[in-house]
Amino acid sequence: MQIAKFEEPLTEALIDRCLEAYLLWLFGKVMFTQNHVNTVDARYIAMAQQIADAREQSHITQRSYGSAVLAATYRGLCSVCTKNSNRSALIGCPLLLQLWSYERLPIGRPNVCVGHPFQGEDMHIYMTDFGDLPTVGAVWTRREVLLS
Repeated sequence: MQIAKFEEPLTEALIDRCLEAYLLWLFGKVMFTQNHVNTVDARYIAMAQQIADAREQSHITQRSYGSAVLAATYRGLCSVCTKNSNRSALIGCPLLLQLWSYERLPIGRPNVCVGHPFQGEDMHIYMTDFGDLPTVGAVWTRREVLLS
């Protein structure tokens, strides 16, 4: 995949379509993988268009994405555990499963300083008007080699 350089100035329509493409990737390849190699399920198109075209938060239908991701991952785990085919694969959100394993299993996870993973100048990217703080998964991006 190559990222094209955009000609200046970026139009509002171009920004909307880029956001829509990103959301389709996020929904279809990160949050709800369906084991389609190079396609995204068509049911995500309307959701991505609605979010990309919205000018106010009230124009976006509220959905519980966290619950949906968890349910899809549970369904995927159940499905892959019961299949006997050589082509069976995990669907749902493998990233969620990976982060869960990092939190729960000491084998195979990166070494991080979990006591103070975000300090000093790193915190400014999370401090907004909404008081956002790093997510639990962001801790694992701060890998450091811990000397024994």
